[in-house]
Amino acid sequence: MGQGYEGVKVRLIPMEIDRHFENALRWINDPHNTQWIGTLDMPMSRLAELEWFEARCRAGRSEANWAIETLAGQHIGFSNLFNIDFVNRIADSGSMIGDQSFRGKGYGSDAARVRAKFAFECLGLHTIFSSYFEENEGSARMQAAAGYEIWGRKPRAQWKRGAHRTLVHTYLTVERWRELNPV
Repeated sequence: MGQGYEGVKVRLIPMEIDRHFENALRWINDPHNTQWIGTLDMPMSRLAELEWFEARCRAGRSEANWAIETLAGQHIGFSNLFNIDFVNRIADSGSMIGDQSFRGKGYGSDAARVRAKFAFECLGLHTIFSSYFEENEGSARMQAAAGYEIWGRKPRAQWKRGAHRTLVHTYLTVERWRELNPV
């Protein structure tokens, strides 16, 4: 297997500055990438992105952050668990396929399945939560393919690109994950 956690199409590996930072900086400043993520569309300086990136690399027990690489070793995005709560055995999750040529081809879904396997088998979590903007059909398909189910919507939850956007909230339980991924 090598370093990281491997799926059918991708491997989740620890984020490394020398290996993944330049892509992170480029992707976070690309309007095509940021249209669907829950951040302000503000330019990110090298220093600001480096501070964020280093903080993710040093993260403690409340988050797990990975670079998504193809099995051939090409860096295509990032995936994470955050707000990890070991008492209630829950966490929030998110991902971004920054290399647009890999979108819509199952790489994000595979990364979400690998992330879920880590959350459920390694951390002992019970439920993972996520969300996406209602108009983001790619994220909707990716989460559904990974087994996430919709639990609600938050209308007009976030201002993004000239409009208030509705957030669709999703969850994946360990039972659902096991049903979809039998041993």
